[in-house]
Amino acid sequence: MKKVINRILEFITFPFRFLLRLLFGWLRPVRPEVPVDETFVVSGRVVSHELRGLPGLRVVALDKNVGGDVQLGEGATGERGDYEIRYTTRPLRQGKQKPDVQVQAIDENNNTLAVSHVRYNANLQKSLNFLLPMLNRKNQPVSFNT
Repeated sequence: MKKVINRILEFITFPFRFLLRLLFGWLRPVRPEVPVDETFVVSGRVVSHELRGLPGLRVVALDKNVGGDVQLGEGATGERGDYEIRYTTRPLRQGKQKPDVQVQAIDENNNTLAVSHVRYNANLQKSLNFLLPMLNRKNQPVSFNT
């Protein structure tokens, strides 16, 4: 008898509970694999075509998406061209649990000098090293026409 009464009460109160959850945001999807405040780290080294580290470049970590990229975080290269960017999963698109990370090296004029390959479904710690092509005096990639 008690089970029957509980079932009836659940049936009667369901619309009210649904509205309360809707109003207070309790229906947001939960990301079971990665907690919201989990910190991801992408690190690596940016080197020239001569394999020398390039200091002072801005590096930006992006989550690659079909509808447009989302910036996850940014940093700068150190004295030897090394960088480390920390970010959380909050900027990820809804329903996405792990980022598809790409790092871009950008100069002081906001020119993209180089991009890393994309790491799909990146783990908590990922290393992305990349090589800048040969640059001319204006820090632009040199193109060779044949």
